[in-house]
Formats: sequence, C-alpha cells, structure tokens
Amino acid sequence: MKLILSVLMTLFIFGFAIRLLALIGFAVILLTISAKRFRNQLS
Repeated sequence: MKLILSVLMTLFIFGFAIRLLALIGFAVILLTISAKRFRNQLS
C-alpha cells in the first residue's frame, strides 16, 4: 500500500512539474512573438 502511495505521489509531482514547464514555455513563446511584432511595428 505504501509503495502505491509513493508511486502516485511521484507521478503527481512529475505531472505538476511538466505542466508548469509547459506553461512557462508557452508564456515565453507568446512573449517572443509579441516582442517581434512590437519591434516590426516600431521600425
């Protein structure tokens, strides 16, 4: 029983970390796209 719980906790933590990384990556991509558009408008 304890083994199953620890495995579930590990999977949950990994899933949370992956989701967090995906969100950060998505935000960075959006920021770079908007920055490029902004630079194109300025020039």
